[in-house]
Order: sequence, then C-alpha cells, then structure tokens
Amino acid sequence: MESHRWEPHKATMQKYFLTENKTLDEVMELMGDKVHASKAQYERQFKKWKFRKHLKQPDWASAGRIIEKRKRSGKPSYVYIDGVLIETKKIRKETSRHDRPTYGQ
Repeated sequence: MESHRWEPHKATMQKYFLTENKTLDEVMELMGDKVHASKAQYERQFKKWKFRKHLKQPDWASAGRIIEKRKRSGKPSYVYIDGVLIETKKIRKETSRHDRPTYGQ
C-alpha cells in the first residue's frame, strides 16, 4: 500500500494505538473498512511512523538518570512516549527494571 493512502489515517491510527492503547489487531479491526492491508503492512507503516509503545533498555536507563537528577533538584518529572503521558507507576517499574547499579557507590 502506497504511503499516500496511509497518511489520511495516521492521526486516527495514532489515537487508537498510542492514546487509547489498543493492540495492533484491534487497530486493524477498527480500520478494516478504511484500510485494507496485511498485519505486516501495518507493522511496517507503524515502524516508519515510529509508533511504539515501549522504550528500549538504554532509553529507560537514561530516563531514570534524568528523573533522579531532577528529583535531587526538587523538580517533578513527566515522561511522554510519542506525545502520550506515561503513568508514574509504569515509570517507576521500568526505570527500576532497567537501572544498572554502578560499583563503588
């Protein structure tokens, strides 16, 4: 499917996938009558648009360091992924999971 056929639906798919936290299969079902494409085509287009729900380990480790630095300065921190605010509970879980302790502390 050519990119000019995807573009009119980008905002709607972004809302479903990222804001409403729908799965790819749910997005495909909701968009079924407007966009006729395979799951692989959706995945490829989402990758092209950089739609993702999860950060990678280095991203969470970096976010954790920045949050800690801001906390020491008495500043609140908010984490957004593709414009969507991430819950504090998830931030705490992910930063603690990906925190690499340094030796000698």
